[in-house]
Amino acid sequence: NRTIDDYYGDSATRALPVYSDGWNYGPACPGCFVQPDVKMTFDQSWHDTTVSVYSAPENISLSFTGTAVWVYGVVPNYVRAANTLVNVTFELDGAPAGAYTHVPSTAADYMYNVTLYRATALANTPHTLVMTPQGTAQASYLAFDWAQY
Repeated sequence: NRTIDDYYGDSATRALPVYSDGWNYGPACPGCFVQPDVKMTFDQSWHDTTVSVYSAPENISLSFTGTAVWVYGVVPNYVRAANTLVNVTFELDGAPAGAYTHVPSTAADYMYNVTLYRATALANTPHTLVMTPQGTAQASYLAFDWAQY
């Protein structure tokens, strides 16, 4: 298995994730309200964004060649002054491929290495996975940590 880190990229090819303009490099975002424990994240980093009904769409794209893929993120619950609903859709090779939603509880904990998406039994060919947080009815947060394929 190979990994794709949010910051360091693919462990084999060194290809980096492609982020649209509105993403933050989590450990270097002191003004961000959502602040996971850096020691609990894969390779001590994550990228995050929040989209609302009024903001431009944001996404992240991963490219890989393999027969399966898993995407992991950090999922917050209650964070004062922050929207922590996670509502994200996935496209694999240009086709809709599922969604992940987490409605935050009132607890102030973070969940690490949460499987946001998985696909198995893929053809062993190049693939592109696009993750898009959905700010349709209310703002949505997404923290991408790493993927495995």
